Amino acid sequence: MKKYLPSLFFFLCISVLSIAQPLSVKLLPRAVESFPALQSFAWAEFDSQIFFLGGRIDGLHRRQPFAAFDATGRPQSVWMLNEADNTLVSRNLDELPASLREQLQSTNMEFIQNDSLLYLFGGYGYSEQAQDHITFPYLTKVNLPVLLNALNNNIPLNSAFSQVSDERLAITGGRAGKIGNRYFIYGGHRFEGRYNPMNGPSFVQTYTNALRSFEIQQNGPIPELADYSEQIDTAKFHRRDFNLVPQIFPGGNYAYTAYSGVFRTDFDLPYTNAITTNIGDTYEETGFNQYLNHYHCAVVPVFINENDRMHNLFFGGMAQYFPDTNGALVQDNSVPFVSTIADVQRDASGVLTETALEISMNGLKGAGAEFIPNSALSLSEHGVIVLSTLPQDSVLLGWIAGGIEADLPSVFWVNDGTQSRASGNLIEVWLHGDAPAPVIPIENSLSLRAFPCPMNDHVYVTLQLLKASDVGLRILTISGKSVYRKRFRDEQAGEFKHTIKIDDALLPGVYILEVETQSGIQTMKLIVSE
Repeated sequence: MKKYLPSLFFFLCISVLSIAQPLSVKLLPRAVESFPALQSFAWAEFDSQIFFLGGRIDGLHRRQPFAAFDATGRPQSVWMLNEADNTLVSRNLDELPASLREQLQSTNMEFIQNDSLLYLFGGYGYSEQAQDHITFPYLTKVNLPVLLNALNNNIPLNSAFSQVSDERLAITGGRAGKIGNRYFIYGGHRFEGRYNPMNGPSFVQTYTNALRSFEIQQNGPIPELADYSEQIDTAKFHRRDFNLVPQIFPGGNYAYTAYSGVFRTDFDLPYTNAITTNIGDTYEETGFNQYLNHYHCAVVPVFINENDRMHNLFFGGMAQYFPDTNGALVQDNSVPFVSTIADVQRDASGVLTETALEISMNGLKGAGAEFIPNSALSLSEHGVIVLSTLPQDSVLLGWIAGGIEADLPSVFWVNDGTQSRASGNLIEVWLHGDAPAPVIPIENSLSLRAFPCPMNDHVYVTLQLLKASDVGLRILTISGKSVYRKRFRDEQAGEFKHTIKIDDALLPGVYILEVETQSGIQTMKLIVSE
């Protein structure tokens, strides 16, 4: 559910301080006849079978309220794919009760698997019962062995599902996790009504701003929440459509890290910080900004015991930044579709670094996709692939399934439903341990940032000062003529902020923004559009 962002672009030239060696991967297509085109769905893996539930069968949602998230874009089936022989089995959802069928046709459900059980929470979509678009207030338990048997032997599907209504779980766009016996839902929002990019009266949206944790107990066949608790913290939990990635720390401790997501409370832009939680302790990863792969995309978490290093491989999606061929970051505040593949690493001391791989997705793909790990590999109890050493040749890590394919980076305002689509692709992800990965280095201490708001009237400039310093700002034309100049004396260490008004002196065109401090000069190209 994307808002419009003004068409102001910044090209950032950066220097390289250090590069951590990323994992080297190769992507190969896997042909599966009649594989479903899905995005923003739920999945589970049991007995070498992969199950697909919910999501959308169309592309990026349209901007018009009457067309956004329409009923025709809902999936009509549940699917089961055999990992070994590519056999695909499906069944229509029409045989299920209305409340269960409607949730299983919703998008952006939170979901988590525990052994042979899959739990589904919330989700957004059209409800015939409500005669409106709603966030579904349901917890649904899926018994995977029973579902497998039902699909293979034409037994009624209803036997595999049990559902309970709980308003606390009316959440969409969050992510679910599990530490020990406790489940949690991180962030997300409740969205009621028809989407409207101009914030018209067709919907009511409420971010949870919360980490909601609980245990799940059985009262007969029906699952119920127990020992429910809620942590409210807008700074940490106000985000949706992000990546929540399981992590292993040196010593074997488990946690999850929330990467990026939308929308910031001060600007309609993605977050670049990362938040780590193990339910009892939640903290920001200080000193780290993620510039690539914002919004939800396929992510591969790999832990290497040999050097206590955690790798998080992000595949495509949408992002506010992307590297050009020279390694410079391009900032595009329309947050376009990208093809970037990046490795965010956590070393043994806990420091996070981000590196872009030279290999990229074949096209603008990955948003709303899921990574499904190879069940033959060693996995932690919360889903991290664990390798004692890097392989000497190659190993199949798993598969990227579904997602959105776009024809152009930014299609939202021209979207008539044909510029993007749900992907029917299954992509194998192979890890090559015998050769270093070619990379495009990304400096992760980028401190100069600028944001347009509102429209093209102003540019907000922020800068992190490591020590007290004078700050000089200049805007130059490409030919070197100064069209804006301002100097600030004795600014204190910390965040420096300044607003530049875009007036008649800044006609549409290309400019250079130059910021000078005692630490040196940082520059970026600024393109002002009408």
